[in-house]
Amino acid sequence: MRKRAVPGPKPRLRAQRLLRHWSQQELAEQLGTSVVTINRWERGVTAPSPYFRLKLCSLFGKTASELGLLPDELELEKADIASPDESALAASTPSQGFLPFRRNPFFTGRDGVLTQLHTLLQKNTAQIYALSGLGGIGKTQIAIEYVHRFRHAYQTVLWLRAESYDVLSADCLLFIKHSGLLKIIEVRQAEQPLEMVSFWLSKQSGWLLVLDNVEDEGLIEHFLPPFYAGHVLLTTRTQTLGPLAQMIDVKQMTQEESVVLLLRRAKLLPLQAQLRDISPEYIREANEICLQLAGVPLALDQAGAYIEETGCSLSDYLARYQRRRLSLLDRRGRWHMQHPASVVATISLCMERIEQSFPAAAELLRCCIFLPVESISEEFLMRGAAALGPILADMIGDPLALDEAIASLRTLSLLYRHAAARRLSVHSLVQVVLLDMLSEEERYVWIGRVVGAVQLAFPGARTVDDVQICEQLLPLIYACVDYIRQRKLISPESAQLLHKAGNYLLLRGRYAHAEEFLQQALIIYQQMPATVKPDIAPIYNDLGLAYEAQGKYQQAEAAYEQALPPGDEEQLLATPVMSDIFLNIGRLALQQGDYTRAEKELARALDLKEQRLGCEHAALMPDLHLLALLYYQQRKYAQSEASLQRAIAICQKALGEAHPGTLESYSNLTLMYSVEGKYAQAQELYQQTVAMLASICGNTDYFTLSGLRSLGLVYGLQGKYSQAETLLRQALAICQRTFGRLHSDTAEALSNLALIYRLQGGYERAAALLQEARQIYTEMFTAQHPSVAGCQYALGIVYGLQEKYEAAQEALRHAHEIYKRAFGPPHPEAVECLSALGVIYAVQAKYAKAEQLLLQALDSRMHSVGSAHADVANACYRLATLYLEQAKYDDALLYGQRALHIYEQALGKDHPQTLECLQLLDKLCS
Repeated sequence: MRKRAVPGPKPRLRAQRLLRHWSQQELAEQLGTSVVTINRWERGVTAPSPYFRLKLCSLFGKTASELGLLPDELELEKADIASPDESALAASTPSQGFLPFRRNPFFTGRDGVLTQLHTLLQKNTAQIYALSGLGGIGKTQIAIEYVHRFRHAYQTVLWLRAESYDVLSADCLLFIKHSGLLKIIEVRQAEQPLEMVSFWLSKQSGWLLVLDNVEDEGLIEHFLPPFYAGHVLLTTRTQTLGPLAQMIDVKQMTQEESVVLLLRRAKLLPLQAQLRDISPEYIREANEICLQLAGVPLALDQAGAYIEETGCSLSDYLARYQRRRLSLLDRRGRWHMQHPASVVATISLCMERIEQSFPAAAELLRCCIFLPVESISEEFLMRGAAALGPILADMIGDPLALDEAIASLRTLSLLYRHAAARRLSVHSLVQVVLLDMLSEEERYVWIGRVVGAVQLAFPGARTVDDVQICEQLLPLIYACVDYIRQRKLISPESAQLLHKAGNYLLLRGRYAHAEEFLQQALIIYQQMPATVKPDIAPIYNDLGLAYEAQGKYQQAEAAYEQALPPGDEEQLLATPVMSDIFLNIGRLALQQGDYTRAEKELARALDLKEQRLGCEHAALMPDLHLLALLYYQQRKYAQSEASLQRAIAICQKALGEAHPGTLESYSNLTLMYSVEGKYAQAQELYQQTVAMLASICGNTDYFTLSGLRSLGLVYGLQGKYSQAETLLRQALAICQRTFGRLHSDTAEALSNLALIYRLQGGYERAAALLQEARQIYTEMFTAQHPSVAGCQYALGIVYGLQEKYEAAQEALRHAHEIYKRAFGPPHPEAVECLSALGVIYAVQAKYAKAEQLLLQALDSRMHSVGSAHADVANACYRLATLYLEQAKYDDALLYGQRALHIYEQALGKDHPQTLECLQLLDKLCS
């Protein structure tokens, strides 16, 4: 047996380097190794590994023999290859594995994937597994770590690159030579290396084969033997390999793993140290960098390498990244180990391949990078396709073509499809790189397309399905709003989108955002040429609604006034939104206690609608209900009843008996009859309402909410608390499901339920619900909003019933201050707080304070509603009761008689309040 040749100097390698005028440093950088290693190769101290032999041959365009990289004894052999001796080959076992990479000292985390992979491979040797994911996500590093961590479980490890037939053949040849399976170097038959390795795999056992960067599953199917007794692990960017392998999706690193990897690679955290061992400031800055790099190991490695090589601080790197992120993502660094391509190179090469193979898929990806990466719904693409350019419009209109485009992008993990949610997603780093690679002109074009598409896709919230679609599209809306602001995009589409979004946010109770969007829409419309300016009255109207909901009543009134045209009645009739504006002005006046103006504006709104739509149109319903409420608050019960009767008649004719609007009208009229003491009519109407509810009980969407709420209160007033609670809980569930917790309808539903508990003596539960409602209003608006005052007033009543008098006084004072600040002292709600506070003092026998407050309330009532109003009678009745408790009979009689006179005139002799006042006077007389 001949003695094996000892490596000697490599003059051919040195000559090729000098021929190109490269220094040892320049050659080392191109190969990804060190100057010391190059020097040792050229002096013959060590020989290049198979991996670096292949890289040297590729770099210089020479064979291993021509570079003098083969042992002398083999270099002299020139024998032709004969058919391999299969029996000898089958019996041969390499003395060690074939792994061209050393272990990565900075490898971090991924324990879950490694454990899962080892368990799966050990459990099912016949199954092939593939690590799949975006380029740079760490698939190869996980495979390398797996090999080093579990190598003791295998007799032999084979690592073969498999991105193409040529590369796989070259690595098979290197394995054959490295393993000593053949002593013949020159292989002339192109397919022979693959056949020889495949044959060897079929005859050996206990091996692990890693095929790195698989792109063609057909090549692997051809290469692997039909029967074998080893484990096969693939890494690939494609998300599907058919029956070849089971996929293991490699996700981005967790935030903690990312921070550890970055700090270790930057040499700021020793390999064996923990995060607790270094400065919290380092951790904070590293966290900010890692958020930008989105858990991609390649990007983190590049950042760490930059920090190590330049010596800059973490904060300096973050500042540089925010200014020149594309440059930093394109800088690979000197010591790149097993992945020489940068993040930019990796992603841009993938994009080039898509451009060449499927241009329409590249267009789809460009569209997606302008959208929130986790919120790209297929519904949006379908609805907005017409605005996305002709290529995408045609492709999206054909479901099969769209599927093919998505499949093409999935082969490189540039796009993910979540079938159950009908949603697409793109990794944020893909978004960053591709966005930064576009020209300014290309970005402007795509932003215009995306804004137009979202505007087309965004429906008005007319049905429950529309509400769901709007909610899904909301992240896209916010993204488009940012684009509109950043680019100062002045176009009809951008203004329309902002208006529609603001209108929807009003419905969702997100009033501050609605205000912001509507103001922006107004600014855009005002900057557009006069020839394309639309009617902006609807925007002013919606802006007024946003102000009103937030308690900004002066701004609301100003917005409504700006919406009104300066023209005559004919122009008002020609503009449909005008009746809504007058309706809103009337409602605002009603909220502020200005009943005279409220009645005038509401009547005008109703008149405009009647002239435009006729007297039996369903659109008259809101006007009639508001008028009924106005008359009720003025204690004009006959007029209130008439408005509700008309609403019912319209509903029955226009909408039918089983419509939620009809149910609401019936319920409100039932409440009215109960308040008036018309119990027979109330009972009859109540029976009809219950039957109507049964006919629509399966319909539990938002549009049944008002009817459920009204009927629930009817049940409560009749003492049927169980039925009332059931309906009001159903109403609450609809609000929570449709709008979530932070919505005024949800808070109102909680308050209504609290009232039912209060009526049946469940004070603790009532207080808890009111506190929750108060918290919702506080979070939505401020602690000084009138809705908060409403909760405080109700809490004051509950606390008084619980004999928690100090808490009651505090709640009522707070409510009074809010109302007074929002509306002024004469407002009915502020006066009611004074009355309730007087009653709380009275039950504590603090008569002087009670008398002062009740007299103040009486005076305010007379100034706001006049001396003949039922509310004045209520104030007189409370004073009469107070004086009776103090045995001041003359004063009690005076105020009692005054109350009775007003009750008889305002409510009638048979009204419950009139009868109660008569009982008080009988008691005084006796």
